[in-house]
Amino acid sequence: MVLNTLLMKDTQGEMDSIFRKWGAIVDRINVIPVGRYGNLDELSDIDKNSLQPERRVCHQPFDRLLVFWDGSVTVCCADINGELCVGDIQHDRLEYIWQNSKMHRIRNLLKKKIYAEIPICRRV
Repeated sequence: MVLNTLLMKDTQGEMDSIFRKWGAIVDRINVIPVGRYGNLDELSDIDKNSLQPERRVCHQPFDRLLVFWDGSVTVCCADINGELCVGDIQHDRLEYIWQNSKMHRIRNLLKKKIYAEIPICRRV
């Protein structure tokens, strides 16, 4: 299990407590400096389809879950706002969330390459 935490001005002083609290529980802690997220939709006159010859199916919903600080669970590392929330570990076990209908729907859409129905994928 890996814990990813964001390093930014507001969280700089919390790093010691994060390592004390989670260090013995998780296998690894990644501290990720906050950066800017680009969005192709903000760039004018760019054909997104011309940038990649063929889009590959994203592997993340098939091999990981990401848990936000409040217990909500998403399937995508780019989902910084929780648009793809598939559950909440305060109410359900991870095993249940991993196999729930929301997860199955996202995986099936990806397999069929229907990206327009997945908010995060639609913008990439």
